[in-house]
Amino acid sequence: AALDRVDVVGEREDRLLVGGVPLHRHLGVPGVGLTVEVGDVPVHRLLRLVDVSDEVLDAALVVELDAVTAGPVSARYDLLVKYGMTTGYAEVVLVPGRRSITIGNVHYIQTETEAATCTVDSTAPCAGGFNPQATSDWSISYDFYAADAAQRLRRDAMAKVGPSLAHDESIGGLPATCVDLPLPNGTAVYCVLDDGMLAMLDDGDVRVLLTSVTDAIDNTKFVVPAG
Repeated sequence: AALDRVDVVGEREDRLLVGGVPLHRHLGVPGVGLTVEVGDVPVHRLLRLVDVSDEVLDAALVVELDAVTAGPVSARYDLLVKYGMTTGYAEVVLVPGRRSITIGNVHYIQTETEAATCTVDSTAPCAGGFNPQATSDWSISYDFYAADAAQRLRRDAMAKVGPSLAHDESIGGLPATCVDLPLPNGTAVYCVLDDGMLAMLDDGDVRVLLTSVTDAIDNTKFVVPAG
C-alpha cells in the first residue's frame, strides 16, 4: 500500500510506504518488512487516510517512540505497579543535550558532561552513570517514555493473539495515538503523543499515564547534587 499526499498549501509531500524502497529508517519489528517515512506529519493523521495492516500500525507507533523529541518538554506521569498495587509518579524533563528522569525516589541526571543516578530525598549519594537497577521495583527504566516503550511494543506486537485496535485519545490534555494489542494474558495499551513521547502504557505489569506536559523547564533538574 502507498499513500502520496500534498497538503493544501503545497508546502510538502509526505508518504507512507509499505514494502517499498527505504526512505527514512528500517523499523526494528522482527518479521515486519516495511519502511515508514512520516516527515513532520503526525503518524495518526496518515493512518486515518489509508487502510493499513496491524503490522504497519504497530510499527508506526514504534517510529514515533524511536524519534522522541529532544525538548524542551517537561512531562509528569502517574505510575501503578500492578504487583502489589504500588503507586507513584515519574517526571521527564528534556532539553537538547540534557535530561532529567525521576521515577519514584530515583533521579537520573544527564548533561553534556556527566550522568548520575541520585535520590530525590538525598538519602543516598549520587552514583556516576545511570544505574538501571535503581528503578527495577517500578518495572520501568529511565527510558520508559520512549525507547523502553518502543521495545515493549515490539515484543508485544510479536506476541499478540488477534488484530490490533487503533484509537485516538486525549491524554494529559493532548491528542494521542493509541493501539490495543490482545495478548495471551490480557490486552496491552500503548499511546503516543505527536512528538513521540509516551502518553500511556498499560500492560500486565505496569500502568504509566501522562498527567501533564509543558515546555516550561526547571533548569535545577539538571544539577547533580554535591557530595
